[in-house]
Amino acid sequence: MEDAKDPCFWSRICMHSIAKLSKEATTFRRVMESLFRHFDDTNSWLSKNGLALCVLLDMQMFMENSGQNINLTISILVTHLGHKAVLKQPEMQISIVEVIAALAEQSRAQASAATIGAISDLVRHMKKTLHVTLGSRDLEVVKWNDKLRKAVDECIVQLSNKVMLDQSST
Repeated sequence: MEDAKDPCFWSRICMHSIAKLSKEATTFRRVMESLFRHFDDTNSWLSKNGLALCVLLDMQMFMENSGQNINLTISILVTHLGHKAVLKQPEMQISIVEVIAALAEQSRAQASAATIGAISDLVRHMKKTLHVTLGSRDLEVVKWNDKLRKAVDECIVQLSNKVMLDQSST
């Protein structure tokens, strides 16, 4: 009966219900995009102890334990980096990339086409970042883009390790 009064209990039930939606990719994508926009609006992306990482790690654990693929979540999250509200906030971009890297590092799921697609999208995002840095004389922009590039590098390494580990185990 105490659980009924605990908001953490209910938030986990909601996250588990959302995770169950991953069987239908379009519905899952729409729900996750709404969740990500909420994280944007509430500035919940801080990777070290932010709400987004806690929620997504919990969802990842549930999905992996029920045999569902977390790679779709990572792919949708990488795509979210291109959202117009995120593009204007370099600190948020860095935090989102760090969350993606943490999810990839913690994931037990095997790499999939979605993982390869996420790596490709991150490389494309890095290319845009490098173009902005090359054309800018603003030291603040250069500094943020350098931090973002380093975060994207680390994220690509984490995702690539997934692919390489899966290749070596086959």
